[in-house]
Formats: sequence, structure tokens, C-alpha cells
Amino acid sequence: MKAVSSMEETLVKAQTSNEQLMTDYNQLREDHRRLVDQMRLEEQKHMNELKERMLIEQAEVQSRAEAEKREMAQKHEREVRSLMEKLE
Repeated sequence: MKAVSSMEETLVKAQTSNEQLMTDYNQLREDHRRLVDQMRLEEQKHMNELKERMLIEQAEVQSRAEAEKREMAQKHEREVRSLMEKLE
């Protein structure tokens, strides 16, 4: 009888240990999922910031190019007027 009781105790301990292992495993899976989700969010945030910086830089380059184009057009117009005045 004592052997059966000892085996039952061992079985209960093993079941309790298995239950604890499953609980720990499930908790680790949930923690892992949260970490992966957080990493994805941080990566997306970083990508959005990078895209925003690139768009700002592109707008600045375009603005400088347009300003240079206007300046060159005005310079050309002044030169044409100057030549026309000299011809008159």
C-alpha cells in the first residue's frame, strides 16, 4: 500500500510539475509574442521616420532646384534685356 501511495504522490508531483512547465511555456510564448510585436512596431516607427526624413530632404532639394531655375531664368532675362538695350 505504501508503494502505491508513494507512486500516487510521485504521479501528482509529476502532473503538478508538467502543469507548471506548461504554464511557464505559455507565459514564455506570450512574452515572446509581445517582444516580437514591440520590435515590429519599433521597426515600423523607424521606417516611418526614415521615410519622413527622405521626403523632407527631397522637398528641400526640389525647392533649391526650383529656386536656382528661377534665378537662372531671371538672369537670362536680364541679359536678354541688356543686349536688346545695347542694340537699340
